[in-house]
Amino acid sequence: MAQLAAIENLLFYATPVDEIQKFAKNLSLNRERYRCFDPCIGEGTAVNAFVRALGRGQGEVIGVEIAQERALVAQLVSTNTIHAPIEEIQFHNYPNLIWMNPPYD
Repeated sequence: MAQLAAIENLLFYATPVDEIQKFAKNLSLNRERYRCFDPCIGEGTAVNAFVRALGRGQGEVIGVEIAQERALVAQLVSTNTIHAPIEEIQFHNYPNLIWMNPPYD
């Protein structure tokens, strides 16, 4: 039954913001400007919390979300959000960081 609920929710489980802050605190960046790519951005909460928690330089968030409702919400906090399957995305300027917070099945 839990698996059916997960599938119904498109396997979306939010990462706790306090865990994201702990992770970011232990990461060392040696640049002022960076691009952070999230291939499963959801509503954008996790990756934006990560970039804010880094607190260094200017971070640009680029995200992809397959679920239209979550993509629309993510576009409110990250203007570089694309509603599409990840397989359709191509980069011309590659990101410096990848935030891997995908749904798991």
